[in-house]
Amino acid sequence: TLGAASLSTASLTIAPSGILTTGTGKTTINPTGNLTLQSGGTANFNGNLTNAGILSLAGTHTWAAGTTFTNTGGTATFSSSPAAASAGHLSITVSAGTVKLASLDNLSTLTLNGGTTTLTGPDITSSLPPSIAVNATATLEFAASYNFDSLTAPTLTGAGLIIIDPGATLPLAVDTAFSDTIQINRTL
Repeated sequence: TLGAASLSTASLTIAPSGILTTGTGKTTINPTGNLTLQSGGTANFNGNLTNAGILSLAGTHTWAAGTTFTNTGGTATFSSSPAAASAGHLSITVSAGTVKLASLDNLSTLTLNGGTTTLTGPDITSSLPPSIAVNATATLEFAASYNFDSLTAPTLTGAGLIIIDPGATLPLAVDTAFSDTIQINRTL
């Protein structure tokens, strides 16, 4: 556990050449916690990770089979994809807060139940989840630099808000059961 609900703060930075390996139990980043994996550092997550604080992953991160990252608040930034060695192992669930993903590579599932998730790209797309669920009060935004270079893009399902910024390129399939709003932003 990193940080607390309020008052005290705790930060952990994994510097270049540094390595963090978690146990198989749940790791929690509370609202006053901050975990930063710098480019060149390595994190091996062997159990589930829940974030309500600040998580920033720029280095190499691997996830054990069946692990879940859950964002319950705060901010999480995945500047790098899960390592290919953990392809299909990580499921991401966002219930609140803000999550930024540079890529959907090597994810098992992406489920958005609340908060805002932005796909910042560009996406490398070697291994994508088969669908993205955008439920209830969730927002999924495709940033201007986002580009699927794969013809096997995920299907969008659910009833949340999808925002497509100018410049985003995506051959997405939208399930006929998708029941809310798709907003396409364009420059006039």
